[in-house]
Amino acid sequence: MKRKKILLVFALLAGFASFSQETISPMLNKPMPTFRVKDINGKKYNSSTFKGKVTFINFWFIDCPPCIQELEQLSRLYDTLSKNNKVIFLSMTFDNTDDIRSFIGDDTIGTGGKKRMHMKRYWPFNNQISYPIISSTHKKTEKKFKVTAWPATYIIDKKGYIRMVNIGLKLDEPQNYLYQLYLTKVTELLAEKN
Repeated sequence: MKRKKILLVFALLAGFASFSQETISPMLNKPMPTFRVKDINGKKYNSSTFKGKVTFINFWFIDCPPCIQELEQLSRLYDTLSKNNKVIFLSMTFDNTDDIRSFIGDDTIGTGGKKRMHMKRYWPFNNQISYPIISSTHKKTEKKFKVTAWPATYIIDKKGYIRMVNIGLKLDEPQNYLYQLYLTKVTELLAEKN
């Protein structure tokens, strides 16, 4: 619980600032770390899964208001990108699977039980999250990516290099800012030769 409170403070701080992708992450233009994970539905992902594909990875957690604010844009982005078999879209959180299932269940308006009631104001849409979510057992992956603030998004090219890192969420961003930013980067990377 103490870790979550500390992380919430970092997430809030990240959400109130705009960070430059070149200065915030030592991972930019580095090879994607190797890892093996399984989503909450049991599908497995490993290094060979990502080979020759553009990979989108978003790190977040339920009690992070900036993380929740960007979910609607990420859901729309996933809906757009999921039609392309050359793109892998993953969402990673240190929340446990039961909390995630509660959060994205039939009551997906952000209630997820009494503990999560306060998140409703950050979850302004009624869609369920349809993209793959990796839950709490994969904290090592966060460390490998050197995640220091949330939300954190990494876009990896077909050769396995991290080509974009976006940390935090500016509160004054236009409504479709992240959707357009990420879609433009993924489209650019898809057009590159292997």
